[in-house]
Amino acid sequence: MDDLDALAARLEAHGNAVEWDDGFPGHRRFYTTDCLGNRLEFLTPSP
Repeated sequence: MDDLDALAARLEAHGNAVEWDDGFPGHRRFYTTDCLGNRLEFLTPSP
């Protein structure tokens, strides 16, 4: 498991929805929202 998977798992464990997006070739990314409803994007290059 890489750091991005660990972050997504931690967010989900605290009740935050995580939406994975495979539309950026060469990268892994997901979206979530903060407590004010702002969309946050997290990404990392694919191994």
